[in-house]
Amino acid sequence: MDKSKLVVPGQQIAVSEEGEASTGAMESDGAVYATVAGNVIVDPQTYAISVKSSRSLVPLREGDIVNGLVHDIYDTVALIEFEPIKTNSERKSYTNRFAYLRISEVDKGYVENFRDVLRIGDVIVARVREIKPLGIYLSIMDSSLGVVKARCSACRRELKNTGRIMECPNCRNRETRKMAITASRM
Repeated sequence: MDKSKLVVPGQQIAVSEEGEASTGAMESDGAVYATVAGNVIVDPQTYAISVKSSRSLVPLREGDIVNGLVHDIYDTVALIEFEPIKTNSERKSYTNRFAYLRISEVDKGYVENFRDVLRIGDVIVARVREIKPLGIYLSIMDSSLGVVKARCSACRRELKNTGRIMECPNCRNRETRKMAITASRM
């Protein structure tokens, strides 16, 4: 077993007689295989064989910022496909790529209808509000969170941001959205 070289997932790194698979490794049919890319580490006391990844995964946490695509809208909840925003070369680990946005987490005031603030196909920036066994819940209540890209519901062209009311440069259709206010627009 060569402990100094870089290994990739699926690569055999030892035989089971040399040690027991630990973090980043698995044992199958008398051999130890890497499950992540990284360097092999062997504990001299317990003979545990592990692979330390140079790029470790960090679990998704409440408060993390994510990019999302609105997939479906119901009366009180929207289904969002999301991807965590990478910071400091961290990769976020998460088991589900879909999250929920409750209508109560959209704006500080009362929102009667989701279609007044979001539409299917909008790209949003949101904050992870809660992580529960039944799902991940998002919030766009802060002024820096909300829709960052929207398309016209009539002709599907990208809407031009003119504040809360957005206008289609093609067909002049006007629609409302809860837009994210970025530093460049302040």
